[in-house]
Amino acid sequence: MLCPSVNDVSERLSAAYSDMTSFKGYAYQCNNIRIATLPKDPDWLPPVRNRISLLSDQSGLWMLEQPGIWSQVLLSFTTYTNLFESFANNIDAFTTKEHWIQVLQQLGIALKQSRIATATVTETYKTRYLQFKNLQTLLDQSIHDGWNELGDEIKNIKAIAAQIQKLTDKLGNLQDDMSAIALRSGQSYTQSSMSMIYGLVSVAGSSVSFLSMLGLAFTIGKTFYDIYHDNAEIEDTLNKLGEMQMKASFEAQAAAATQLVLQTCYNLEKEFLGLQKSLPYLTSIWEAEEGKIKDAINALHSGSDPAQLFAIQSMPSALATWKMLAGYCHKMKQDPIQGEPVTIKIPNNL
Repeated sequence: MLCPSVNDVSERLSAAYSDMTSFKGYAYQCNNIRIATLPKDPDWLPPVRNRISLLSDQSGLWMLEQPGIWSQVLLSFTTYTNLFESFANNIDAFTTKEHWIQVLQQLGIALKQSRIATATVTETYKTRYLQFKNLQTLLDQSIHDGWNELGDEIKNIKAIAAQIQKLTDKLGNLQDDMSAIALRSGQSYTQSSMSMIYGLVSVAGSSVSFLSMLGLAFTIGKTFYDIYHDNAEIEDTLNKLGEMQMKASFEAQAAAATQLVLQTCYNLEKEFLGLQKSLPYLTSIWEAEEGKIKDAINALHSGSDPAQLFAIQSMPSALATWKMLAGYCHKMKQDPIQGEPVTIKIPNNL
């Protein structure tokens, strides 16, 4: 039939949708990282702060571009479905081989446009990834300079950083995968603002805010606040972090805090790479459909009767598949429900 497998395409669409949603969250987080000035700034910290500022600016541009870029992928399905429907619902109006060749040629042109649009989106993300990777490399170097500068406290830095990694992993595990579950269940997802404030702790127990991040958390059914509130494992992790900070200098705590920045960058890179995999899959779908149209046109040129050609006579059935895929795309364009914001403070008494 002149349509792809609905299961195959829905899985590929949902993978791209999941990557795109996660990408939005991490780009938002990179756009909202702020590092305060210490009473005595170590030499490594100003370059880190400067490169985070560059990352923030770049992420802001991605966020402005993303809705328009992603809409091109979705629009390709809805536009083609509308054209296909106009022909499938009027099969009886086309009675000659010449009529059908013209119809199929128009479908072929539309498929080519969809393929080019999706391929262009893929290339756009490749370009953005290279820009990001250049910044990330510089930021990695600045952060590692800070770790190396505090070699005598490296044990404390690594312990705190490992605990921070544990915390971010737990927070990530509380969120839902915005893929096939959301699409097939028909449920809207909830987008919650998640702010994280990391303070530096003195031996006396007082603390001062050093690093702040504002991100997005995605859930289905429940809000992130409901899942996070009174979570014993996270509470225990935060308490252990506070205890570890008491054993380290301000500079060591600050160096360890950069693990939050690095992890955000690594997650954003992961989503970049995921999009560079999932989007070409969608391009290949359009290529396959172009091939079917060409085969049908060749069959007509070879003398096949349109009334007996399966590709043509099965168009009403194929339309059902295209409509289902267009429906998935419509769900992807729906705005999320806004959940109650969550604030995470490290340490708890900040």
